[in-house]
Amino acid sequence: MSFQLTEILDKAILTVKKNFSGTDKEFEEKLQSKMPNLIKLTGDSFKKGLIKYYDSKILLELREKEQNYKDNLYNDYKKGFDSLQIFIDLNKYCGKRNLEIYEKKNDKTDSKKQMLLFRIQSRACQVATEIQTLLRYGYPDGAFARWRTIHELSVIFFVLFENKVKLSEMFMDYSVIERLKRAKDFEDQHHKINWPPLDKDNLRELSDEKTILIEKYGKEFAGNYGWTLDILPKGKRNFRELEKLVGLDFMRPFYSWSNDNVHPGISGLITRMGQIEKGRTSYLKMAGPSYYGLADPAQFTSSSLLLMTDKILESNWDFESQVIYTLLEELDKEIKDTFFDSQLDLKRQYYGK
Repeated sequence: MSFQLTEILDKAILTVKKNFSGTDKEFEEKLQSKMPNLIKLTGDSFKKGLIKYYDSKILLELREKEQNYKDNLYNDYKKGFDSLQIFIDLNKYCGKRNLEIYEKKNDKTDSKKQMLLFRIQSRACQVATEIQTLLRYGYPDGAFARWRTIHELSVIFFVLFENKVKLSEMFMDYSVIERLKRAKDFEDQHHKINWPPLDKDNLRELSDEKTILIEKYGKEFAGNYGWTLDILPKGKRNFRELEKLVGLDFMRPFYSWSNDNVHPGISGLITRMGQIEKGRTSYLKMAGPSYYGLADPAQFTSSSLLLMTDKILESNWDFESQVIYTLLEELDKEIKDTFFDSQLDLKRQYYGK
């Protein structure tokens, strides 16, 4: 079966011309007047034909092609993928095990802080799993964009970890400020997308909560990164300063690089992690997956996740924790080495060196 757009268009035009008598010029003029109905006719026909064509052939071919690509990619990076999967699973286990141990403790004076740390590490594990999935399908640029989130989580994790419980309480309370900002933005724009307005009582409750928090912490609490007012001076309350505060600013160049895969800047259009060749045609190929460029997202993911899990393990530094941490360190090194070796092999094969 073949699918021809031109056949559908010709058929639609013939339908209009069937009972017409006059010159070609007159027909063209009539055609223009009938254009809205013609577009609808061709649009409906095109949609039905396209869906039928895809259902009968293309969808199956696309799935088979995707699976073959995934299988070949796994064979090229097998050791790295296996190490990464074990590594992520062990990180999940560490978080679960130490949370269960903490919940059995009698002294929970720092419960808000500890529960936030467990929650952050758990979310980082989830994002790491998303990264693993993107890498398995050959999307290193998407994986690198997701690592950006793990880095942000790790910075917040250490800011809370290194400070008193009060900062964790302020961090949690700040959700009211964020929710109210989003609510006001929605109220300004909801009519443009034909959505109903927010419940006025909910808005009033959020505003009342904000007033209470300002009375508790001061007016500056309502500003950007207001929850950091006790640890950062006014004018320097931002993520970059938080990176410096916890000594993770050495990752700033890579964090900035990962932003290219989030924002529509020119750098992200010119340079792609999955791009192994140069030239105009290579950019067009970037609409799909790539065998190349998986090493950096993999190594940054394991490094950032290990930083947090290390502190989670320290809360119960028993024999099992020490054994698991040693294994995690070995896996972290193996992920870096094997992904880079596999990527280098692909590059050598491509350039014949």
